[in-house]
Amino acid sequence: MVITAENAYFFRHAVLRDAAYQLQMPGERSQLHRLALEAIEALCGGRPPELPLAAEPGGCEAVAHASDPFAEELAEHGRRAEAPGAEAGPVRAARRIYLKRAAELAERSFRLEPAFRAWGEVAEILDETEKAHALGKAGVQAHFAAKPQVALQFWE
Repeated sequence: MVITAENAYFFRHAVLRDAAYQLQMPGERSQLHRLALEAIEALCGGRPPELPLAAEPGGCEAVAHASDPFAEELAEHGRRAEAPGAEAGPVRAARRIYLKRAAELAERSFRLEPAFRAWGEVAEILDETEKAHALGKAGVQAHFAAKPQVALQFWE
């Protein structure tokens, strides 16, 4: 088959890509996301270390990692790779790492809405001791984003 510009366009078109994705069985979709997560990690030199929350003793500045520009996407791949109702495992650990990194990076670059959304998601998968701190950070970012009702939801 000869690849023409028209054929290349058809296969790159978002609607067709989405249709092909929707044709996959849910288990195969989660495997695709797991593979994407692993491939991007491999290209970035492996998984970064987990960031300590600032409230933890010895909490320090995050060390930059090559995967940081992709942290939000990697967290989303982790979410979609997790089997529903699955116990915490390596995929959930990866998702937690990338959500924390995405939240910290969004906060530092004053991207307030992505920051409070990411901190809210982080809080959903943390244990009780870390959850309150993440919810507090989400509330502060929502407050700074002039969304007081959202901030109150995090602080309740």
